[in-house]
Amino acid sequence: MDAVFDSFRTDRPDNCRAPRPRPALTKREVEVVNAWVVADSKSEVGKSLFISMGTVNTHVLRVREKYRLLGRAAPTKTALLLRFLQDGFVTLEQLLGETPPAARELSDPA
Repeated sequence: MDAVFDSFRTDRPDNCRAPRPRPALTKREVEVVNAWVVADSKSEVGKSLFISMGTVNTHVLRVREKYRLLGRAAPTKTALLLRFLQDGFVTLEQLLGETPPAARELSDPA
């Protein structure tokens, strides 16, 4: 777990020198992980995406492995969510189901 927290520290000079490597994820891997981080269970994700829980597990394991191979392990659900936020695979607005402020202003006739 320390390795995960170490990668978020800003006091290390190597964080300033080179961008973090971003894994090459498929659209389906991103979709499954995004659904999983806000769901109560993998079986819930499987039902909502019409796939088996085993397929959900496979996608999550593949994504974790891709991060591990880049030296950016994500062994927990929280760590994987943080990686997705760092790499732009999901935004806080998407996670919270909120409309971004600019879009809200456009749709609000007040």
